[in-house]
Amino acid sequence: MDTMDTMDIENSIKKKIYNYTHEDILDFISKFNEHGQDVINCFTSGCCYWFASILSERFSADKNISIYYDPIPGHFCYRDPVTQKFYDITGEYTPTESALTWLTLVTDDQKWGLRLFIADVMLL
Repeated sequence: MDTMDTMDIENSIKKKIYNYTHEDILDFISKFNEHGQDVINCFTSGCCYWFASILSERFSADKNISIYYDPIPGHFCYRDPVTQKFYDITGEYTPTESALTWLTLVTDDQKWGLRLFIADVMLL
């Protein structure tokens, strides 16, 4: 396979990844919810970072700017760069005004970011 073929394949993949809608994201989320309340409980009671990470990997692949931490409820969510909406395991999510990107969190207050990483992300 030559370089041009590889570039064509990469562009085709990128087009498929970024050619989605709000409904596509909700459909993706609903596939998890089909497995019952235990799945919803899992991603709303300590594993919310991981679900935000799944959405980021599937739809934007840039965790630094698409994963947000909402400090008032202590909840991680995903902000989609295409739809400009926030999502978690329950579907569309409405964050508080205090929500900030993961990158901002770990850059501005490294100790807080580290504590969150240990407590919420590593589940210790």
